[in-house]
Amino acid sequence: MATYLVLDTNALPQKGILQSAFWSLLFRLCALKEIRPSISEVTLHEAVNLRRETADKLLSTFVSSNSQLSQMTTMDAIYTPSGTEVAKVLEDRLNEVFEILPLGGEHAREAFRREARRVLPARLGKGGRDSAIWLTVAALANEGHKVFFVTNNSKDFGTTGLFAGLLAEVASAEHPVTYLDSTNSFVDAIATKVDLPDPPDQSLADAFDLSIRSEFIEFLDDKDSAEYTVERVWNARLIVAESRIGQGYVIDDGGLAQVRASVALADASGAEWATAKIDGWLNFEPHTFAANESDSSLSDFELKFQ
Repeated sequence: MATYLVLDTNALPQKGILQSAFWSLLFRLCALKEIRPSISEVTLHEAVNLRRETADKLLSTFVSSNSQLSQMTTMDAIYTPSGTEVAKVLEDRLNEVFEILPLGGEHAREAFRREARRVLPARLGKGGRDSAIWLTVAALANEGHKVFFVTNNSKDFGTTGLFAGLLAEVASAEHPVTYLDSTNSFVDAIATKVDLPDPPDQSLADAFDLSIRSEFIEFLDDKDSAEYTVERVWNARLIVAESRIGQGYVIDDGGLAQVRASVALADASGAEWATAKIDGWLNFEPHTFAANESDSSLSDFELKFQ
């Protein structure tokens, strides 16, 4: 059976598209622990609609101000996306990074029944969407999956833990539902923070050596250059500078930290002929903090040939 991380709508960021360092860390940890980041189909639609409404409100103010200013001076036309376009960017991103859990007809009917009958998590004649999300979570748990459920909606789901009525619905599940109030709490539940000393630049160069050179070679494959060759990449000296190490985490028997740095390839004379910015993940030994050379990787690689 699988392990799921199910996020309620309120656990998603109100701004951005889940590309910050924190979300990058969360998805990386999920991959290492074989946890499936997921949201309900209901959460997808809620989040997209909330983004559209927020964008429409901001755009209304912006368009009004721009119109008034244009009456005072000559202005060039300014492109402004519609609220629907802004929301579509988020929708595409959510579909990219999350498994979307479908809402079946049976669960939809039960969600409306709970809302009408005031059955938890519905109350006061509201909560059909909360009920639909919970039914998805409960179904996963009762199917034998392990579930991390993240929501800060304590009024409807429970304060110090799930309400007794909700717990009763998953009482026979093989794994109890892990109920958390934030994505930060989820990270803390699966990984332990450690203070990682700044490794020497040469240590980082050794750890990322193969990944960096491979990125350069892949870039050169499209250039067909007689000057910048694969052989030159392999023979170059790799230089790492301006490195910044993020928070360290220990997961099971391994360590993980995000690394940002400037890198360069230099000839034997010391002349740098290619540079780049890296944003990667450093695996390290938790007891010695020694960089692990075999598993380091990179992302967001950019080249600037001189």
